[in-house]
Parts: sequence; structure tokens; C-alpha cells
Amino acid sequence: MTARTDKLRRFRELLRALKGARLELKGFDHVHHVDVGFRYRGGKRTESLAIRVFIHGPKRKRARSRRLVPLTWRGYPVDVISSTFKRHCMTTPEPRRTGVLVPLIGGVSIGVDGRGAGTLGMVVQSSNCPGLLLLTCNHVADLHERVFQPAQSDSAAARPVGETFDVSASDLASLVRLYDVQGLESEILALPKCVGVADKAALIGMCVDRSEVRKSGRSTGVTIGRLEGLSDTGTVSIVNPDDSPQPEIACEGDSGAIWMTQDNRAVGLHYAGEPWRACAQAMYLIQKHLGLIF
Repeated sequence: MTARTDKLRRFRELLRALKGARLELKGFDHVHHVDVGFRYRGGKRTESLAIRVFIHGPKRKRARSRRLVPLTWRGYPVDVISSTFKRHCMTTPEPRRTGVLVPLIGGVSIGVDGRGAGTLGMVVQSSNCPGLLLLTCNHVADLHERVFQPAQSDSAAARPVGETFDVSASDLASLVRLYDVQGLESEILALPKCVGVADKAALIGMCVDRSEVRKSGRSTGVTIGRLEGLSDTGTVSIVNPDDSPQPEIACEGDSGAIWMTQDNRAVGLHYAGEPWRACAQAMYLIQKHLGLIF
């Protein structure tokens, strides 16, 4: 058995264990997320895999709480990571992404009445509705909300381009039915055209390999990350590459952006994170639940 094959087997085993561990682990103090991925020691990534528990604020000494996360769960290793994710909706935009765009493509500013700005992920089709649709995050555009491009907070020239008609709450994703506005399917600003979706097996393999991915967002433009974690509910963890010159992997306003592989398959829909780590929802689940066609 090769080292990679052994890691793939271990990753799947830990994901199965996580299904049973999730509720118990999230009951401990300050826990906000759990997944499977590489263990960290002294802020450095190791080559061993573990169930990972993300907590708000710094790690605490055992004497200060009776509800600290255990070192193992039923024999499986548990790693605790200090991390605070924020929804990435609204911050200073990248100028070329905040103008009126015709035809519409992914990677640019959108928003709804009276709220901040996020990113148009890409123009898609769905078996649930004829015609072209916009894919974005549900905290950028929720059900029955009118959507503007660019966001009204970004430009006085903002004009309504559609209305949200379908939401997958479990995937944090929304589909927007376009008004009489042109769009280019699967095209994303400053990235190649998206050609499909990475399935679950491929996604696990890419997490084990720490494969490189890219996204194009309203605020930070094109950034590069590495896949390195996955939860049993489909949350993908993407980290800033080692020694990367980019100051942050994503920030507020990038919610809705599509993370893609080097061969231009979509792996996740960006929705939150912090400067060194991004959170995205697995695209294979969004494709399934919203009927996306590629």
C-alpha cells in the first residue's frame, strides 16, 4: 500500500467517524466548526490526519474550563485549531469588478436592496429552471430578493439584474433568475472558463494532495489556495500556500466566488474565512441540490 493510498483510506475513515462525532464535539466550549484534515503543531502543518475542531479565540489551558475538547474521540485523533470564520460579504472592492458589466460573468460585484456586496460566482444553468441563472451565496442574495449588479453600495449605476428563486440552505447557495440581461455561462473574470465539477472522490484526493485552487472574487480578485480539509457536511477548507506573497486568501465581499482546480473544475462556493484560511461549500453538493448543468 502506497503512502497516498493509506492517506486516502485514513481520510475516508475519519470522515465516517466525524458523522458520529460532530454533535458531541460541537458541544464543547467555543467550538464553531469540525472537519477532517492535516494536524497542526506549533502553527506548522504536519503530515498526519485528524478530526479537527475549530474554536473561537486562543486555545485555553485545561484548568480554565471543564468543557475542553478531548485529545481523542473513540480512539480517533483530535486536533484543536484556534480560528474565527467571518462571513465574507462587504469590504473595499477591487475597482474593475464594481462597474456595470454586459454581458454578466462571474467574479464581479452583486448585492441586494439595502444590504452589502458579494460576488457573482458564475452564470449557470439548472434543470430546475430554464434559461441562464446566477449562482452566489445565500447571505449575498436570499430567497425572493432583488439582485443588483454591481451592488448598490459599490456604484450609483447599479441596476437590477434578477431575483433569487431557489436557495439550498444546507449549501449556503442561491440561484438568481435573470431579467432581460445577457450572461456568459461558466465564464469568470480573469480565470479560464469552468468546465465542470469535482466529485466527492476527486475532492478527497485533492485534499490529501493539498492541490492548488484559485478563485476570482469581488474584493481580493484572483487568489491561490491549497485544499487541505473537508467536513462530512461538505465544508471545504482552503489555506494560503506556504510562503505566499498574497496578504490574505480572501476577505469580506468575496462570498459567492467559485474555487476552481488547475484543470478548471469547480470545487467550492466561497462563503467565509479569515486571512489565512477560506471556507467553501463543496460544489458537487450544490450541483446535486440545485440541479446545476455543466
